Amino acid sequence: MLSEVVDHFRALEQDPQCPERTDLLGRSPYGARRLGVWERDGRNIHPMFIFIDGTSTYRERLKFYAIAQETYSRIYKQLFNQALADAIATARL
Repeated sequence: MLSEVVDHFRALEQDPQCPERTDLLGRSPYGARRLGVWERDGRNIHPMFIFIDGTSTYRERLKFYAIAQETYSRIYKQLFNQALADAIATARL
């Protein structure tokens, strides 16, 4: 997928009249900014996608799995029994 993005932006570089040329691939024209995809908005330039070296790391901050498991354990049987009772009550036999 990344190679498709790079190919797209290289094709845009070849056509100076293309209206999509507000997007830039590479370092910002001002030099100090990181390698990535940038968008020009008038005189301003904004990062859209920044390339990084190495891999990212994930540190668990919120215990989504534990909260979901606790909620499931607490209310699943009640909700299932209600849904089953409604299905039986409204079934056409």
